[in-house]
Amino acid sequence: MNNKPAQPHGYLRRSQVITTFGPGALMDLPTQGVLIANLDLWGNPEQQGFEPVLEERLVAKLSTPFEGRKVRLFMPPAESDDPERETQGMRAWQFPGWFVAQYEDAELLKKGVRSRPLVSFRTIKDSKGKYRADDKKLYKVLPIRFV
Repeated sequence: MNNKPAQPHGYLRRSQVITTFGPGALMDLPTQGVLIANLDLWGNPEQQGFEPVLEERLVAKLSTPFEGRKVRLFMPPAESDDPERETQGMRAWQFPGWFVAQYEDAELLKKGVRSRPLVSFRTIKDSKGKYRADDKKLYKVLPIRFV
């Protein structure tokens, strides 16, 4: 039996980080979207324990435009099988910042107007990611994923 916990939403394999979902990529998760941060914000690779890439020819080729300065390459962070070890990962920002609430005002519906409120992330972060309407009930929101 496999005792390894299920991977969280947003878990990426290393090969995905260097192809489809690298820095600047937009990832669509089940309940939100995230924008993968640039490499500068992943932290110091040596302090984070990232494994170095040992490819002398590639390092030599990449050093040429940098006037001979030594270029260091590191693999994307790998998840550890040790449950006691702190989780490693990449920084990402929640995207988008705007949502459409799945709520329609009953008074407007009576007038034949169908409208759903546009809400900011700031207004829903304190209510567990849901929209609090005038009736004090919480309603689900859907992200607007247009760039």
